Amino acid sequence: MKFGLLFLAPLLVTANQFLDDRGRAHVLRDEPRVFCSATTAISLVHLGMPTDWLVATWGSPFNRFSNLAKGEKSEYFTMDIQPDDLAILQSKPSVSNPDCLDGTQPENLCDEMDEAKVKALQGVTLIIDVVENIGSDPFPLNASVALNVPVVTIDSSFDGALNCLPDAVNYLGTVDQNCYKRSYLDVVNRIYDMAEWMGIDTRHDRDLLCKATQRFQQAAKQAHDKGIRFLLASIQNQEFEEGNMRMYVTNPLHFSTARTMEEIGLPILWPGLCQEEICKSLGELPAAYELVPAKFYFPDCPDGQIEASCGKNTLYKADFLLLEGFGYQQLEDDPEAFTNLFPDPALLAGQYIAFPFDAHVFSHRSLAGWLEVLTERIQKAKRIHEATPCSEAHVTSLPHLNYKDAELGGGEYACWNPQYHNSEYATCPPEEVTEGLSNGAVAGVAVGAIFVGAFLMFVLMRFVLNYRTGIDKKFQEAEEEEKELESNTSQASHVNDAAWRSE
Repeated sequence: MKFGLLFLAPLLVTANQFLDDRGRAHVLRDEPRVFCSATTAISLVHLGMPTDWLVATWGSPFNRFSNLAKGEKSEYFTMDIQPDDLAILQSKPSVSNPDCLDGTQPENLCDEMDEAKVKALQGVTLIIDVVENIGSDPFPLNASVALNVPVVTIDSSFDGALNCLPDAVNYLGTVDQNCYKRSYLDVVNRIYDMAEWMGIDTRHDRDLLCKATQRFQQAAKQAHDKGIRFLLASIQNQEFEEGNMRMYVTNPLHFSTARTMEEIGLPILWPGLCQEEICKSLGELPAAYELVPAKFYFPDCPDGQIEASCGKNTLYKADFLLLEGFGYQQLEDDPEAFTNLFPDPALLAGQYIAFPFDAHVFSHRSLAGWLEVLTERIQKAKRIHEATPCSEAHVTSLPHLNYKDAELGGGEYACWNPQYHNSEYATCPPEEVTEGLSNGAVAGVAVGAIFVGAFLMFVLMRFVLNYRTGIDKKFQEAEEEEKELESNTSQASHVNDAAWRSE
């Protein structure tokens, strides 16, 4: 028996090991007590982490430019934290400015950590760092040194070599053949794996996500059939004055949520149409934003005289805009002034939505709710510009996902092809065995299981008893044979002695 346990010991250690995205192996021997960012805490709670495992948090819980921070309904819907999520965070210590949890502090101040508060934390056994697209944050490693506990790192941007990672200088990451962008579900799955390693009873919401995805894909297919195209963009200007408005166009690889939309069928236009030098000033495509001044976006308008009458012909034939938060807030604050300066037909038609480009909660529940909202908007959308042909692209293949060899060029979008979509989103988990059974049937199954278990135990005990009886019998027979042999030997000895004496 001891030999069996010793043989299994290495397997038990391996089963309890988690390899993070920095190549560090971690082993847990007890229930963890966690210190992490506010959004990571909610991601784990959504996946089933007990709130008493959470010791403290850092950072802002809100998405960038979220209206929720101002006490209003979030424009990001379920991709932002919800009121019950905020209540959980407010019940725990934060090492950031305490006002970060009610939104009264600017977001950049929420990035500052109080070192004294960190050192005063009690009971922390694990630091979890879900790295955002802005690259590595030195704080978790500093906290690890201060508290003498390990850091588990999950990357929300790349699945590839460590040289892919963005940093303060290279915001978007490295252009390399081994750098593959992660989707939202890729990140959720990594956190999910970590949660299972932590021993969390994962009350995930995969059933919500699969059903929401199925409805979303029906709407996306209708958009393809109608010729409706989507564009990921930020329209803004600090001065907010005529002649200085510009659009920043990005591709679906830059952000995990955007990549998810493309890999389940949304027709998203890719950047690269503008050939002016200023449009390329932010770096090499596809691993950069394309900067398009208004005068190049509206080619039929005279320089300095951009207006709706000449703005129907646009550089990108986008029928629906997925807008970054800062530009969206400028638009919502004064829609008339904004559209006078940038009269995009999609904006004038009201076909746009705030898109969660940056930090957000990673969970099946959050994505499912967001897909439901976007599905409703897609179903109501109409084609504004003349139709343009789609391009064949394997949107889940490695060539499509790396920053070196993009399949799609400027103004192109992938054709509808379910064979190339990520089917995991729409795959529902198997139903529970007891689902749909009456209480009596469940009780019957339980009683039956007890009888089966008792029967198997009876058979096992009989086997052991017979086995032991057989062994005892063999030992007894061996002893009798040995005694008989000794008796025969003794008799033979006496006969030999008598014969020797007679001689």
